Amino acid sequence: MYLFYTLGGGLGHLTRVLAFINTQCMDSSQCVILSSQEIAHAIFPDSPCIILPNHLKDSPKKLFEAIMEIIVFHKIRIVFMDTFPNGIIGEWSFLQNHKFEINYIARLLNWNNYKPLTEGHKINFQKTYIIEPLSEPHNNFITQHSKSVQTFTIDYPKVPEDKEIVQKLLSIRKPMWLIAHSYPVDEVLQLYDYAQDLAKVQNKNYSFVIISSSPIEGISSQVLQLNIFPAYPFFIYADRIFTGCGFNSMKQTETIKEKHSFIPFPRRFDDQFQRASIRRHSMN
Repeated sequence: MYLFYTLGGGLGHLTRVLAFINTQCMDSSQCVILSSQEIAHAIFPDSPCIILPNHLKDSPKKLFEAIMEIIVFHKIRIVFMDTFPNGIIGEWSFLQNHKFEINYIARLLNWNNYKPLTEGHKINFQKTYIIEPLSEPHNNFITQHSKSVQTFTIDYPKVPEDKEIVQKLLSIRKPMWLIAHSYPVDEVLQLYDYAQDLAKVQNKNYSFVIISSSPIEGISSQVLQLNIFPAYPFFIYADRIFTGCGFNSMKQTETIKEKHSFIPFPRRFDDQFQRASIRRHSMN
């Protein structure tokens, strides 16, 4: 059995791991998903999903003990750590002798913020998969703690078309601009306001669609709001797409950069501003 460590806020960790499993052609029934998000059950219907209570994040030791109980119970052979090499609160510092392999899926981190949590780090990763350009200090850490390092490209799974949603999108008067962002509400509104401002500058009349898990109150009834996951299969129907700068949003729009607009949002550990800078540089 495999254990995927996906503790963290938002849907980014779960979405990325779903793509990783898809790329590796792994048997999802053999993949235990460790998360703090109840939606994991819907995203991984064929996988055992274990939702840890949030209060465990108050104690690195208790959180690690809960993780080890899961590893023993499910007879885990390989652990895949997503994003955080020493856990979300440094809980993996309690690791002692172990018989399972640990691999690391590395995306961009705000290393200055995360570095204090690496104190007491004891893990030597068998493999590290680097899925986007990292900062030099982060790369150095990986080199020191990994037996094997490889650059890795993840592919998101194909999703069957929801014909009802497709019909709604096709019925919208063109051109159509799509805002895709799960939450929080204030960030969804920032993206919507940005799209509106850009439409005013261009002096054009666009139709707007918002895909979000956060219902937005007080906006025009002519704006179609959809709570669907994932959003990326519907990007092809939009004339322009507006997102934040999370890893998945930027990855899913790599082949349609010309119609993608984005706003980086502040995060404690995710450096969306550096990711936005990399995208802008690639477009010059």
